[in-house]
Amino acid sequence: MAKMASSDQDEYEEEEEKWSQWFCGLPGNEYFCEINPAYIEDSFNLYGLRAMVPNYQDALNIILDLTDIPYDDDVPSCAVELYGLIHARYIITSHGLDAMLKKYREAEFGYCPRALCDGQPVVPAGMYDEPRKAEMKVYCPKCRDLYTPAIDFESATIDGAYFGSTFPHLFFMTYSNLEPAPSTHLYIPRVFGYKIHRKGSNRQRLAATAQTKALENGEQHGQRRPSAKGNEEHEEGQKNASDQGARGKKRVKQNE
Repeated sequence: MAKMASSDQDEYEEEEEKWSQWFCGLPGNEYFCEINPAYIEDSFNLYGLRAMVPNYQDALNIILDLTDIPYDDDVPSCAVELYGLIHARYIITSHGLDAMLKKYREAEFGYCPRALCDGQPVVPAGMYDEPRKAEMKVYCPKCRDLYTPAIDFESATIDGAYFGSTFPHLFFMTYSNLEPAPSTHLYIPRVFGYKIHRKGSNRQRLAATAQTKALENGEQHGQRRPSAKGNEEHEEGQKNASDQGARGKKRVKQNE
């Protein structure tokens, strides 16, 4: 009986939920992936964070399940901040990118709120790499813009530094097959059916992005567009040749 009880206890300990699993499962935290404990245990990966996070050692003990603090809805802020800053470093590693790829394919980060992007999945992004400067945004690879995510009002806001400014672009550079073509669908404002020709800066940006992509594709197929400088040199050369010809005719006439 003693052996059976010991076996049941071991099984219970193996199935016990880890702090990172519990934290990532909280409402609003679906943007986070679970960090491999081996990554956190390597002090090299945590270089510089001790000076940034208050109660650093307590926070690290909580994340690594080295404390008896029970899990509840009142998550210690030091543990959240430390996990978030480690998370920003982890998701730009090969293992972290793979973990975020799985979540992206399942559209766990949500979709672009822009109607003309046709439900394009987005990825989380930060405007800054330093904490407490801006909240997390989502990046759409189709219109190439940032948006404020729709988060339940009961959920705590997420710091953008927990994802960083590098991740979204490195993600689509790594998985280039997932990057969609830039959006060429522009909303055309009308009044009584007539177009309004005044273009906003966002429309100009989207149109320029689409044109640039089209030119890049053309150059890749050997269709290189002449530069503006080349056109100017060509026109100037034609003008000089014409002037020289006119002067030559004038001299001949005078000699006669």
